[in-house]
Amino acid sequence: GDYAEVSVAGPGFLNIRLSDKDVWALSSDTSDGRFDTHVDGFDGKKYVFEYACPNWFKELHTGHLYQTVVGDALGRMIERAGATVYRTTFGGDVGLHVARALWSILQDADGFEEQKQSGDPQSRAAFITEHYVKGNAASEADEKAKKEIAELNKKIYALIKDEQSHPDIAEQYFTCRDWSTDYFHYFFNLIRVQDFDRYYPESTTEQRGVETVRAAAEKGVFVESDGALIFKGEDHGLHTRVFLTKEELPTYETKDIGVILLEKEHFDFDYRLLMTGSDQAAYMQVVWAALYEIDPSYKGVMAHLTHGLVKFGDGSKMSSRLGNVARAIDVLDAVAEVIDASTQSAEKDKIVLGAIKYEWLKYHIGSDIAFDVNESVSTKGNSGPYLQYAYVRASKIARSNDQEGSEADGAVSLDEHERKLARKLAQYKDVLVEATRELSPNTLCLYLYELAQTFNRFYENNRIVGSGSFVRWELLRRYIDVLGDGLTVLGIETPESM
Repeated sequence: GDYAEVSVAGPGFLNIRLSDKDVWALSSDTSDGRFDTHVDGFDGKKYVFEYACPNWFKELHTGHLYQTVVGDALGRMIERAGATVYRTTFGGDVGLHVARALWSILQDADGFEEQKQSGDPQSRAAFITEHYVKGNAASEADEKAKKEIAELNKKIYALIKDEQSHPDIAEQYFTCRDWSTDYFHYFFNLIRVQDFDRYYPESTTEQRGVETVRAAAEKGVFVESDGALIFKGEDHGLHTRVFLTKEELPTYETKDIGVILLEKEHFDFDYRLLMTGSDQAAYMQVVWAALYEIDPSYKGVMAHLTHGLVKFGDGSKMSSRLGNVARAIDVLDAVAEVIDASTQSAEKDKIVLGAIKYEWLKYHIGSDIAFDVNESVSTKGNSGPYLQYAYVRASKIARSNDQEGSEADGAVSLDEHERKLARKLAQYKDVLVEATRELSPNTLCLYLYELAQTFNRFYENNRIVGSGSFVRWELLRRYIDVLGDGLTVLGIETPESM
């Protein structure tokens, strides 16, 4: 390359200024409109990525929404790096929460029949949730209800093992479980994320987990304590946890072992990523330590990403209405309400989802997330709609009819603002590679925001339409390519107009 200038900047440091020609060449790094960003360590590898993990018989709440959005973006980044990503999710289709919901549903035959006629996944999910809340309240307030729910819980476990065993509850249980699955598909489609390659209900991982734990107990990985099988985490600097109760029932720990082994069998992964809330961190360390004792080949190929609490900004009506654990659908509705009031766009859904997704993605994974509804929809600040608007505006300029000037014959000369924009564009691939290696979508968000600001300064100082400058038209085109590609990687759609 040609260095325009090399100067000493203090002891041991050199300032090197690339020529305009080299900066220009670096900013053109697209092949057939695609950005080849294959990354060592990802290219050709198989990843299983387990996230979101909603439970059957409950609606998705904001934590699920957050994980789904972030998981989807990370999955896209890893795929772009050249890996194959299998998205999986693991949730409870048995257990007390199911028994509580079903106990109440069994007392509402009319409501159940009505939902059978409705065919609306969201309405069915709300029906089940409403009964979960009622069952929960009853079990806390009423000893008789609590006993009945405990009995029902045992029946459900028996039903899973033999579908003929309890005809009095079979139809309601299996129908509502199917409604939950339909609702998951419906919701993931609604928020435009890739659906999961495989759903693992707890009932399907239990047997594998139990067999594995029993076999490992023979080898001394688990020891008996008061009739239960435990893993002594203290020997590994962790804490002790029960894997099989004295009633010989598997705990979550055992089902978690089961799901990992099934994922390995189904997808033969090279790497496995898991995302949960940070409250699961210490628990998962014990489960994984036990698994490493059972099969050391899992060491070094699994990573656990944890995130903080999702909180809502206070002061606004919507935030207080949302409370601290809102249903996922309430977040969509609250943002849609603000956007309805401020835009006439025919593509409001893209703007709503762009606002929500970017608001989650711009935070470092691991920190608490403060979701401010009004900030998320602002077209002025660091938000999804701001970047969507930047894209729409640039695309509109590009559609103007104008003589674009002729291509420069090798000798490119850039003014200050052209050069700054070219330099920023040249950074895109490196940023994408770093964001993928670090599993940090927020790095990409920050870059796209800075890129849009750099373009705005360039546009304020340089006329494009009517300039006859090939360089300016080409910078505009490259900017649209990079901004559009970055948003696509994050799972954010670009509207035609705003």
